[in-house]
Amino acid sequence: MKAKNQKWWILVAMTSAISMIFIDITVLPVALPTIQRSLDISELGLQWIVNAFTLALTVFVLAGGRLGDMLGLRKVFCWGLLLFTVGSAFCGLSNGETWFIFSRLFQGVGGALLLPTSAAIIINAFPPAERGRAMGLYVSIGSVFLAVGPLLGGVFSQYLSWRFIFWINIPIALVGFLLTLYAVPQFEGHRRRFDYRGFITASLSICFLVIPLMQAKKWGWTSPLTLGMIILGVALLALLLIIDRKAKDPYLEIALFKNRTIFGTLGSIFCTQFFLMITVFWAIYFQNIYGYTPTQAGALNLLSNIPIIFAAPLAGWLLDRKGPLLPIAIGFSCVILALIWFLQLLEVHNIWLLLSAIIPFGIGIPFIFTPSFTATLSLVPAQKRGVASGTTTMLRQFGGSLGLAIFASLYIGTSQSHLAQSLQKNPQTENISVESLEGLLSKTPEALAAIAPLPKKEQEFVKECAYKATVSAFRLINGLGAAVALLGLLCAVIFIKRSTRIAHE
Repeated sequence: MKAKNQKWWILVAMTSAISMIFIDITVLPVALPTIQRSLDISELGLQWIVNAFTLALTVFVLAGGRLGDMLGLRKVFCWGLLLFTVGSAFCGLSNGETWFIFSRLFQGVGGALLLPTSAAIIINAFPPAERGRAMGLYVSIGSVFLAVGPLLGGVFSQYLSWRFIFWINIPIALVGFLLTLYAVPQFEGHRRRFDYRGFITASLSICFLVIPLMQAKKWGWTSPLTLGMIILGVALLALLLIIDRKAKDPYLEIALFKNRTIFGTLGSIFCTQFFLMITVFWAIYFQNIYGYTPTQAGALNLLSNIPIIFAAPLAGWLLDRKGPLLPIAIGFSCVILALIWFLQLLEVHNIWLLLSAIIPFGIGIPFIFTPSFTATLSLVPAQKRGVASGTTTMLRQFGGSLGLAIFASLYIGTSQSHLAQSLQKNPQTENISVESLEGLLSKTPEALAAIAPLPKKEQEFVKECAYKATVSAFRLINGLGAAVALLGLLCAVIFIKRSTRIAHE
């Protein structure tokens, strides 16, 4: 292979990895009602199927970058590809809730090894003058797959099988693996210490904070198990700060982020990834409440993602001229206004009005992420940018995992509480267990069987109660999303210095 062509083959191989992960992020939510109907999965189990991947990615993504440096980038990348592919195959073969969740954990670990190593391989393969172009292509191609994922998920769910949304990863991974062996050279690992204490402390802290929040509705918000795990998670987080200061080669290097502006950009990233998780519920809502098919719901989500491709360059242009604060403030303002407008449309079945809320939401996201990531990495020393990038990615994933946990608990708890209150108003439905009605709007066999003995009038009453309960719960989490976006805006305005300018090397 000619040296001048090798780098482009490497780029193609690495793009296969990010394409799989980006598809996986957006393809699943649209298929959730179909999966629930097919496997009769509980509402909580449905949210764990999404969050198991995010949680594993959060815990292992920084470790993946460190292991790549220590053991060799190609080796760790190939192991990540293998784990992600095996996890995808098992997801497609799932016949129950537990199997599905553990398969998603496998996928998340694989993704955590793929993301940092693929970016590092590209950086190593291209000369400095071409790295910007290469990374731009890498992210742009990934963004295309991110955008088409919902439509792909809808088409597979409606016309083939939801299992194909996972099995499609297998041929992509095979091509990526063969190209990696063909084009990517063996990068030697560097002998450096792995901060096991920091890794274990950080991982346990994240798990002890996310798991009880996900399980709060089942365990009880004030149960000793829920409160005990949360307190332990916070204590471990404080311990991590102490360990980080004393370690020679710390796992997180939190000291990098003492800069006030960086604190503001990190707060913006965390809040944005937090409220972004409400889009998981959008895909379910469009099908269960509006009655859209999976393909229609996927197309609607596709339209919300398309603005990202065009808004990101504009946000970068504004960043170069005005600094990070203005584009970030514009982004949060778009999101807040979009969510407030969306709250007025929850029971309006008009596609054009929906798009008038969804598209501004999609525009706002790159206006926050592009300047936040760029400013964060530009304001740390060049030799520390690898660690800063990994830590930022970990914080972003943690925001998503925590956000989904809180949204899921509030959504399930509120909908079940409202449904129970409504059922008590009718003597013929007051003894029906709310848990037996999980998945009623998705038409799961168990839920339909629970109302089958009732007269037709009472069946319609139960369905109407479930409809209203879901709308109430959805209104709550979208209102919380708007509040978190407002918090992110305040964080940016308070901490990001208006005079900040990004110098390009």
